[in-house]
Amino acid sequence: MKFFYCLVTLLFSSAIAFAQYLVTGSIVDQDNNPVAFAEVYLLDTDGALAAQNFSDEKGIFLFENVKGNSYRFQLYSYGILQVDQTVNVTSDTNLGKMAIKNSTLLNEIVLTSPKKIFERKIDRTVFNVENAVTTLNSDALETLKMAPGLKIDNESISIIGKNNVRILINDRFVQMSGEDLINYLKSIPANNIQKIEIITAPPAKYEAEGNSGLVNIVLKSSKINAWSNKIEATKIQADRAYWRLGNLFNYNKDKISLSININGNIGKSNSIEKLDIFYPQGLWSLKNIATRNEDKIAATAQFDYRFNDKTTVGIQYIGNSKKPSDTDVVYTDIYDGKNIDYYTNTFGKKKEYTKSNALNAHLLHQFDSLGTKIAVDVDYFEYRNDKNRTFITIPEFLNGESGEPFSAANFGKQDIDNFSAKIDIDQPLKWFSLSYGGKLSVTTTNNKTNYFDLNQNFPVEDLSQRDNFEYKENTQALYMSAQKSLSEKWQIQAGLRLENTQTTGNSRIYKTSNKKEYVQLFPSVYIGYAPTENHSLSASYNKRIARPSFWELNPFRWYINQFSYAEGNPALQPAFTDNFELSHTYQGKLITSVSLSKTKENFAQYPTIDSENNTQIYLRDNIFNTTDITLSETYILDAFHFLQSQTTATLFYKDMSLLKDIDIPANNGTGIYITTDNTFSFNPEKTIQAQLNFWYQSPVKFQIYDLGESYAVNLGFKYALLNKKLQLSVYANDILKTSSPSIKTNTNNVDQIYNMYYDNRYIRVGLTFSFGNESIKVKQHDGSNTEEKNRS
Repeated sequence: MKFFYCLVTLLFSSAIAFAQYLVTGSIVDQDNNPVAFAEVYLLDTDGALAAQNFSDEKGIFLFENVKGNSYRFQLYSYGILQVDQTVNVTSDTNLGKMAIKNSTLLNEIVLTSPKKIFERKIDRTVFNVENAVTTLNSDALETLKMAPGLKIDNESISIIGKNNVRILINDRFVQMSGEDLINYLKSIPANNIQKIEIITAPPAKYEAEGNSGLVNIVLKSSKINAWSNKIEATKIQADRAYWRLGNLFNYNKDKISLSININGNIGKSNSIEKLDIFYPQGLWSLKNIATRNEDKIAATAQFDYRFNDKTTVGIQYIGNSKKPSDTDVVYTDIYDGKNIDYYTNTFGKKKEYTKSNALNAHLLHQFDSLGTKIAVDVDYFEYRNDKNRTFITIPEFLNGESGEPFSAANFGKQDIDNFSAKIDIDQPLKWFSLSYGGKLSVTTTNNKTNYFDLNQNFPVEDLSQRDNFEYKENTQALYMSAQKSLSEKWQIQAGLRLENTQTTGNSRIYKTSNKKEYVQLFPSVYIGYAPTENHSLSASYNKRIARPSFWELNPFRWYINQFSYAEGNPALQPAFTDNFELSHTYQGKLITSVSLSKTKENFAQYPTIDSENNTQIYLRDNIFNTTDITLSETYILDAFHFLQSQTTATLFYKDMSLLKDIDIPANNGTGIYITTDNTFSFNPEKTIQAQLNFWYQSPVKFQIYDLGESYAVNLGFKYALLNKKLQLSVYANDILKTSSPSIKTNTNNVDQIYNMYYDNRYIRVGLTFSFGNESIKVKQHDGSNTEEKNRS
């Protein structure tokens, strides 16, 4: 409590100390065009950061409440120092127009200045991961949990108050979804991530997949004219523990750039799933305790060769291999009325092997100094999953006797192969800037499944549940977008994407075939208006598509026990979403946004109950239309050198209407989501930092479910030694163990209550050591890989 009072007093006294002077200026390039997002800094006489900001779309920057003093003013364009001069502030000061060299607007950028943890840009929010305290020694999944506006559930990633998003790495779509995507993100160390971009209004350049937007994970690149190496060791302790060890090597000299990252996990994690099903005959209370093997190894490598200042070619490889096998025990109490009738114990064991390999070859060429350039990408992605689950259920009666056991085994194999090619051209013209290109994609998915009865002395295959399902999907796309500054106050960007898709699903066992073909146009429009220096408004519209994951199309049944199973649906159709958003920004610190999303033919998994046989079945279908309305308010506090803070409150309303005659609830509901992220620096060098995060979600009715209240408090600490080459991090997640909500639904007049816990409360302790040259060059490549990688 004393610390809290001291902190409040310090914040209050610091605020009083600020004077009322205003420092402004503008930034243009050599052609007198405004330069947006240039970084400007004021340093005091001791070299400490006094203020920082970015130029807006008109190239204008300003510092408010600057104390009268002598300062060192620095201007960085894309990380390159352009202006370094002394400024004496004794009154409101206009530094005038400053011109920078066009040569700085290249793909290769030298980072020598600090960045804000969170940045707001025209069509996206940027989370600068390398500056955050709590991401050190974590992985990509944990880092996404800390990104503003995102909500991470057990098998889905969504924007708060909206639907799911698609994941990209270096502008290439990841071809996985569900549990496979979650496990893949766990294999990417956060120390290899430069930033995360949450793109709520994707331009036409990007594939139309992802009905609420995109999340682009940008990895770090090589270091200029030097080599460097980073080693990290981490322990994650929850109910069980696992270790993570990784190494990142970078080399960049003359025409060659090389980056290699290898990391691996070893250990286990636990999960507890509780389910109460209120059958007419009596309650079935289930408790599933599972232990999962977290052993995995992952590698990323990129090699680029610069022929000259205009042409670069390269290859990139991303792969991982894991064996997420687990053992589980399901305890079931079966009631007859109010009293327990008997018990069942199900002992299960799953063996699984998964690997993925993604290979990209790319060419970048810049034609002239105006910015005309072409990017060509060719990609191959393969995904292999081989799993089997064996279980035995033993009834136990109250008199101590055991009933007849039931034993069975599931075998499933999935192979995905995707080939794609993409070309992107940027061409600045006299009246506007034009972007256009196209993409071809060919995907083949093979699923083999078998089911065996193990109740005899030998396995007996159930031929009625055997399948060999092949799914093919081909997509051809063309796009064009244009951007134009109509005046100093108005800016417009418009694009159109055409996608032609052909799909074929064949069951070789059942001799069935399902063919589809559809052509869709996906428009996108963005309008920006800045009436004054302090205010900016924007409006956007885009149409998106959500395609079913490949595994959701497989009709095979996957058994949990003889009373519960899940199956896919090869007749699933894609869902289409229209997104509208209005946004207002005041001084770059107070952001208000209102959005409306309408989705047609939405598909989802839903439970159905067979009350006569006491069986729970999970099905998938296009079952509802949805409307989502959100109102969001974000405040960024960065007036104090020791504190960076971002707080967001979101009010959302969800409306659902059923499309089919099925006995499930159609919920409409309103909810609130609040999150605050606060980073404290305890010395000017920022070698000692802490981060305090909190989020809260109110009870809400969502689709067919009633979600209970949930919230979490997270605390992180980072200490840097040896000129920040050695870093120690400690992070505690979900300290109060309150992040898992209860979930209720009713199908076929049978109530069901779920409570899930997946080792959400844990402590992570990590150590990172870096050596080599510290001059970092960030070179970003706009690659291609396609959306199919995110759907395996």
